[in-house]
Amino acid sequence: MAHTGWHWMAERGDRLSQYRFQWPVINDALLAGVLRWMLVLLIATAISWRVFAALRQRAEGRSQRKAAKADA
Repeated sequence: MAHTGWHWMAERGDRLSQYRFQWPVINDALLAGVLRWMLVLLIATAISWRVFAALRQRAEGRSQRKAAKADA
């Protein structure tokens, strides 16, 4: 299986080497796009962090109420 995988990878590498790749030109437009995506990721992270914190707080409140009922 590994031998077949090696030949498959070698064939794909040979085919990939037929294409020309070049680095993008670093200019203001590229930097603006990178900053825009970083801001989107930052906002998404902040929102998900807040949602999970609220869910965790709700779950802890439920467990405390159940513990209080069990003690009563």
